[in-house]
Amino acid sequence: MVRGVTFWSTPPSSLSTSGGGLEFLNGVIGLFNMEIDSRGNLSVTEWKWNT
Repeated sequence: MVRGVTFWSTPPSSLSTSGGGLEFLNGVIGLFNMEIDSRGNLSVTEWKWNT
């Protein structure tokens, strides 16, 4: 099992006013657990850190 922290930052091109982009991820901090089983199956769960 691997545990870690992510910090999301989207490129300027995704900050368009047309909506549907990834701008909602800007500045989001996440905590995650990642597991790989003996067959090589990957499972990742991430939670948003609410500040």
